[in-house]
Formats: sequence, structure tokens, C-alpha cells
Amino acid sequence: MSAQPDNNQLENRIDSLVPKWQPVKKRMFSGFGYMVNGNLAFGTHKQDQLIIRAGEDRAEEFLKRPGIRIFDMTGRPMKNWFMATEEAFKTDEELLDLLQTGYDFARSLPSKGQA
Repeated sequence: MSAQPDNNQLENRIDSLVPKWQPVKKRMFSGFGYMVNGNLAFGTHKQDQLIIRAGEDRAEEFLKRPGIRIFDMTGRPMKNWFMATEEAFKTDEELLDLLQTGYDFARSLPSKGQA
């Protein structure tokens, strides 16, 4: 019998990198969303994709990176939202950079309280 793959690998990586930020973790997007001050900072989608929020100042840079595209699940692209595949976060350093971007963006927004 072969071992099952860890379907929560991305979630586990995120959880190990961001504990001191104390994001509120909620089930959403066929994965988990991580809320900061009531605003979504980043999340997982289908256990292997990362959703990141970032300001327009980072959009051009993000879209030049392999594995990152504009977040669009419904045919209507969402401004300042990006989807990344594992190609964009092979190392923990790359993943932490993306998570930090989402965290900083969420902290820049007005607080919605702990949602």
C-alpha cells in the first residue's frame, strides 16, 4: 500500500511560517482564508494554490513571476487579488514573501474586526 500524499501540505507550510501574525483562519475558496483585522490577507484554494492580496504597486511585479496570475474564478478578474501555483513558492522564502505581501496589504485596509 502506498502512502497518501499530504493534501494539506500548503496549509501546513503557511501555518508554520505565520504563527506570530495570529491570522484568523476560516474555511473558504475550497481551502482556507487567513484574515488579518477582518480582511483576507491570503489563502489556499484546492489545497495546492495560493491566493494573495496585494496593492496595485505590486501587480506588475507579481504578474512577471512564473506561476502567478490574476485571481479569476468566475470570469470576472478581481482587482488586487492573485493566484499562485507551487511554481511561484517552491521555497519557504518565496512563500513567506508572498504571505508577507498579503499580510501587509490586509493590515493597510480599515479593520473589519475579527471576522
